[in-house]
Amino acid sequence: MDNAHKMKNLLENLSENQKKEFLEFLIFLDCRVKQETPNIQEPSAVCHHQDD
Repeated sequence: MDNAHKMKNLLENLSENQKKEFLEFLIFLDCRVKQETPNIQEPSAVCHHQDD
């Protein structure tokens, strides 16, 4: 089983609240990577929103 399937199975076992928190965490990680890696394009609008 590849990682995408593992992730899908994991997500299906989470409660709605856990899914929401997990997605927010993924967005946070994505933003951090973009901020700390200058050659990646500007962080998306969603990242700037997180800083509020």
